[in-house]
Amino acid sequence: MKLRLALSVMAVLAIMAVGSANAVPYTMDFTNTTLDLGASTQIDLTNQYAAFGLTFDHVYRYYDSRDPWGGADLFGIDNGSVEQNYLPNTTGTVYFTQATNFMTFDWWTITGSLEVTAYDIANNVLGTFTGTGQGAAATINATGISYFTFHDGGGFVQISNLTYDRNPVPEPATMTLLGLGLLGAGVIRRRRGNK
Repeated sequence: MKLRLALSVMAVLAIMAVGSANAVPYTMDFTNTTLDLGASTQIDLTNQYAAFGLTFDHVYRYYDSRDPWGGADLFGIDNGSVEQNYLPNTTGTVYFTQATNFMTFDWWTITGSLEVTAYDIANNVLGTFTGTGQGAAATINATGISYFTFHDGGGFVQISNLTYDRNPVPEPATMTLLGLGLLGAGVIRRRRGNK
């Protein structure tokens, strides 16, 4: 009886531990401190940030002394590729490896406007943002944001400090608890079957 109770408690703890590994807000600053992409000030992005839950299409990382949000780091992302720098209306796409229920970002423009549109996995529009000048912590709240597009309205636009739901990789301790819980459940089931 004591063994059964102990195994049941272990199973509950394992389930609780796995549940605690849910998405947590994460802010990507695109700096070399987060991920060292070398000394180049402009780098085309594809899957360099996949470990952080982000991939890109027609997006490049910038370093710009005019960035009002980067502090000493001055990094962010811009629409287009390095070769398309300053070309108007080039659309960049940022994909979340796992859907997020919100996204927040700092943004700035030199001329024109920034236009951001969030989509679900079925390409339905979930929310939009348009702004000129600069702004901090623009937010789109929607369940299941799979990706977003951004482009300029005839000027130069940049995004930095992107915050989103990031699903962390389960820690080894969590996986151990889950394994013990499943083992305990199997033992209990086997003993019940032998009676």
